[in-house]
This record gives sequence, structure tokens and C-alpha cells, in this order.
Amino acid sequence: MRRRLHITQTLPQFTNERALFIVTGTKSLELYEAMNGTIENVLSYRIEAPEYSDKEGHFAKRRGGKTLASGAVREDVEASLRVKFLRQLESSLQTIMHSGKVTAAYIFSPQHMMNDVVKVMPRAIQKQTKKVVQGNFTKLHPFEVLQKIVDKGEEKVQVITSEAMKLLQKAQLQTNLH
Repeated sequence: MRRRLHITQTLPQFTNERALFIVTGTKSLELYEAMNGTIENVLSYRIEAPEYSDKEGHFAKRRGGKTLASGAVREDVEASLRVKFLRQLESSLQTIMHSGKVTAAYIFSPQHMMNDVVKVMPRAIQKQTKKVVQGNFTKLHPFEVLQKIVDKGEEKVQVITSEAMKLLQKAQLQTNLH
């Protein structure tokens, strides 16, 4: 259920602009849209990991009495869940882009996910990115997320300059070529 909340006066009001807040965890997303004194959760999802009864699927490759490699199928499941999450994120952001122009974007993501999140973002959203905050904030209230862009507190906050955005885009192009 989508609910539009009126933003408290002590927080930015986003008058005459459409700000997008991309708040990700490792397998969860909260997508907020703020404009003209209101904020709305436009999308929320979580990719669920399958439940296993035990540590099934362990394997080992052997040759000539020596173990060459070993691992668990579960590791492949984690990688596939991450890919599934990033594809869903990319699709969701494309849908948001088709619903109107975004004038500002704020990214909240754990450090280990940040590069992947930026890579799947449409170029138009990348260009509008105003601030990047590292951490998992998916369980916070929208006003607490808004407070993170105002605070210069304990979290690692990084303001994206135009030069940094160009480097990110260049890295994305090189990744796409390989």
C-alpha cells in the first residue's frame, strides 16, 4: 500500500523537484519519491533466500589423490540472488524513469553493494545523484532516511562531484565492454 507522508518542516521539502531515494541492502530495496513537502514509498521488495534443512550440496573435485577444489552450491545461490536483486533493481529504476523526470537522486547502500547499484542505475539517474551514503538503511523510517542527507554524522557520506560521476560512468563503460 502506497502512502504519501507530509515531511516534517525540519527536513528538506523538495519544493518543485522530484527526488528519488534509492535505499538498498544486500537483497532488499526501499524506493522513495519526495516532492513538494511529501515523501512516498513507491516500491519495496526483498529477495528471499531459499531455506535449506542442512548444509547440503557440498562438493569436492579430486584428481590423483589431491583435492583441487571444494565448495558448496549455497555459494552459487548467494551469487545468483545478488544478480536477481540487481536485475530487479535495474528494471524498477527504468520503470521509475518512464514515469517522469527525476531532478535529484540519493543513494543509500552498503559499501559492498555500492558499485553494483551504481552500475545498474540509468544514466539519467546517475547524472542527478546528489549524495551517496554507505550503509544498510532499509529498515529506517523515511524521515530518518531524509535526516541522513542533512546530517554530517557518523556514517560515511560521500558527495558525488561531476568528476567522480564521470569516473563512475567510465568504469561502467569499461565493465560493459568486457
